[in-house]
Amino acid sequence: MKTKVFSFRASMMLVALFFSTVIVSAGPLTPKQNKKGRWGYVDESGDWAIKAKYDAASPFDGAVAIVAKDGQQGLVNGEGKEVLKCKYAMLLKIDSESYFAKDESGKWVGYDVKKNDDYKLSDVKIENVNDSNVIITCTVDLGWLYTNRGRYMKTGMFINKNTGKGYASGFTGFRKLGPNIYMLAYGQANKSKVYTGSGQLLTNDFDGNIGMKGNFILLGSSSSQNPVIATSDGNVLTVVDKANSSYIVKNSQGKYGVIAETLYLKIPFEYDFVEGLDDLGFYVKKDGLLGYAKADGSLQIPCKYSEMSCLDTNDEGPVFIVMSNWKRGIVGSSGTEILPCDYNEITKAGFYDYLFVHKDNTVGLYDMKNNKMLVETGKYSSIEQRTPGPITVVTQNGKEGVLDKNGKLIIPCIYEEITRNNLGGPDTYTVWNEDRHFGICNESGKLIIPCGKYDRVKAFEPYAIIVQNGKKIGAVKYDGTQFAPVVYDDYMNGVRNMAFGKNTMTGGALYVYTYGGKFVTSKAFRKSENWRLRIFMQDYLM
Repeated sequence: MKTKVFSFRASMMLVALFFSTVIVSAGPLTPKQNKKGRWGYVDESGDWAIKAKYDAASPFDGAVAIVAKDGQQGLVNGEGKEVLKCKYAMLLKIDSESYFAKDESGKWVGYDVKKNDDYKLSDVKIENVNDSNVIITCTVDLGWLYTNRGRYMKTGMFINKNTGKGYASGFTGFRKLGPNIYMLAYGQANKSKVYTGSGQLLTNDFDGNIGMKGNFILLGSSSSQNPVIATSDGNVLTVVDKANSSYIVKNSQGKYGVIAETLYLKIPFEYDFVEGLDDLGFYVKKDGLLGYAKADGSLQIPCKYSEMSCLDTNDEGPVFIVMSNWKRGIVGSSGTEILPCDYNEITKAGFYDYLFVHKDNTVGLYDMKNNKMLVETGKYSSIEQRTPGPITVVTQNGKEGVLDKNGKLIIPCIYEEITRNNLGGPDTYTVWNEDRHFGICNESGKLIIPCGKYDRVKAFEPYAIIVQNGKKIGAVKYDGTQFAPVVYDDYMNGVRNMAFGKNTMTGGALYVYTYGGKFVTSKAFRKSENWRLRIFMQDYLM
């Protein structure tokens, strides 16, 4: 056997030499069997172009065709010349220009169709992947055209043995990772590729980490940004997201499921969509309806709601606002109905664990923490929680009132506007009537200053409300009783007591009160008697 020049094509497994010599096919030739049962080839006119002398003959594939005689295979060209004698027990088409042949002794040769030449092969190994595809590795004798890498080159190819279609080439070895999954090694770190037996590329930068358990194979470490998951029979699963130490994946039929990092099936492939819910579990969707599965994959709420959103969590898990038949309700993580789907809207209130529930243009108030309805719908047109506060203001017939934190109406719905005061003294409410006159209610809702009685509030002190009419001030206790009449010009707070003053800029007098509102004493001073004033203040205020 002569030593010939050999090279490799990058796009296929074996690359024929690109010399100027070209073999021209003799035109369309068709296999035909004669009366004696022998096979040959006829041209377009039906005349014998290649004598019928073979036991079998395949159609031409390019410039050559496979023929068989006496149980051995070979190649014949369009002129009828056996470019490979019929002496080979196995003949494989590698691509449109290359064939591998093995004789009965086990020796292999390669045949270059374009150059009409053969070359030596050794260490040929064939893995029959399935009925159509094979993986072949071998060592090729480069002859005198060797490089500094040596005369012999190890290579591999993954092909369809019937058509010669190539899936991969140039690799130096392979490893079977699963029943239908193969790793092809290219001799460089992190450059291995992984294919299914059908020739589908799973990953072209396999890092060597592999997890296998049950019916699943994980290619790449669990911390990888782009892991590849496949079933053991080679079906690739698209990794959509990662949540709850699991992979949300989609199969070739477009169905979603969830596989744990430890490679067991948490949620079966029967959903149209799956989405992670932080560390609380998963939303699942089927036939346009939503449900919920825990982080372990167990289905807790069947897919029966058109909308579903996590409202809060409790000791049992998440709590959801759900919609069914265009009405909203609330269910717990186990699917237990907390509020039936009877409401137009459900929103979270600003304070406490309250929910606003809307129905037929009215609003109710629901206490999530104690699982009870504080205010039924049908009574108030709006419920609003305002700041400073919290203050829960309700509206009925266009008038505002106030609820306490238990849902009890403490200020009737008779006012135009209500605000809450927490400016130093006990919390109070300022209410305005339709004439825009203000009044004051204490924390329990009692009206302690009727609307229109005073011009303004000068200050909220811890002991009383300082009120003003014109330029004169006085004080009202938080229970509504009088602290001091509205006859004074100013006031001051001391350590032991407080005092109101009259004409203090020109002399005048100080009137001392205890912080409980009891009058103690008073004393008049000339403007020049500052020293007497200081002594008096030291005795009664400091």
